[in-house]
Amino acid sequence: MSLFNKKSPKMKSESQLMKEVEKIISENPEKKYCGFFKDKERKSVALFVNQDESKIEITLLDLYMEYSQICAEISENKAIIKSLSISLINMGYGSLLMREFLYQCKIHAITDIEGELYFNKLKNEDLLRIDHFFKKHEFEIQFDTKNTKAIIQWSE
Repeated sequence: MSLFNKKSPKMKSESQLMKEVEKIISENPEKKYCGFFKDKERKSVALFVNQDESKIEITLLDLYMEYSQICAEISENKAIIKSLSISLINMGYGSLLMREFLYQCKIHAITDIEGELYFNKLKNEDLLRIDHFFKKHEFEIQFDTKNTKAIIQWSE
């Protein structure tokens, strides 16, 4: 099948999203459902938090039934971001995840956050978007000379 013949995923209704949320909650009791939020196009997304003494995981489910997620390991007053994936860009998903992540860090008295992000070859506009995203959330970010790795840091 050609890439051009692929059908775009079908958007679900808000009631279908709620049914999926109920299913997720019943199958994963460790996930805390935080509610529905609206993206930039005023469409609903569901937010979940899964946390324990060693990790924080924030998951967002959109109307395409795609997941966006940020995961970090925590110890004492430090969090190390291990993964960040966003299903759609420029919809506010990353900012929603990051705001909830920073809130959870505050609850856990975390004062330092760091991470290493690895990329395949990125275009200049992608680098600018990544740089803008982290600086908007008050992170320091440094790219390596090949633009395949970024080191991020945040301190309270």
